[in-house]
Amino acid sequence: MANSVTMLLGFKPVINFNLPYSSESLKEFWRRWHISLSEWLKDYLYIPLGGNRKGEVRKYINLFLTMLIGGFWHGAGLNFIVWGGIHGVGLAWSHFITWLFDFKENKLIRIIGVITTFFFVAIAWIFFNTKSTEIAMQFINQMLSFTDMNATGKIVQQSSLIDPLVILVIVGVLLWNFVGDRISKIGVWLLSRNIIITFILTAIAIGLILKFGPTTVPPFIYFNF
Repeated sequence: MANSVTMLLGFKPVINFNLPYSSESLKEFWRRWHISLSEWLKDYLYIPLGGNRKGEVRKYINLFLTMLIGGFWHGAGLNFIVWGGIHGVGLAWSHFITWLFDFKENKLIRIIGVITTFFFVAIAWIFFNTKSTEIAMQFINQMLSFTDMNATGKIVQQSSLIDPLVILVIVGVLLWNFVGDRISKIGVWLLSRNIIITFILTAIAIGLILKFGPTTVPPFIYFNF
């Protein structure tokens, strides 16, 4: 919506997210995720702290501090600071590994990098969106043991969370991150071919929105920050 309004006003918006979940490392992730914020953190925090101009050790410290402050920017809650600290450690490690080894020519290592980066980011989001580390660890415990939590906050041993529909959505989202551009181009081509195809695809899109969309209008996430 922000991009659409911007274009209606005559401005060309910059790309702010560039398929971040297909990143091969956390270093690459922060070049693809929330690009405007990443650039701001680099220009106004990382570089003023010294960047990489004062040796490798100081570089890793500056990366950690930048992400820690970036977490605090999202809010004064401990969850945001923990999330920033997790990414700070991960980003410093990512820079160290890519400095130590060159994985660009090894396709298997690159695939492993995509998988591990995705899981690292996904688990870190749990700490970002929970009020305490205790609750975050409960969520992680549920995920790893395929259990659910009842209304009192106690873990219930059951396997109902393995829902074929949920798995289908997860697979669809992951595929979109890797072949989303191609799917978009095919979709545009199909929409321009025939009015009946256009009607069918539009109906499917509306049906998916109604099926997976929230029942109420969720609040704008940045009102929390």
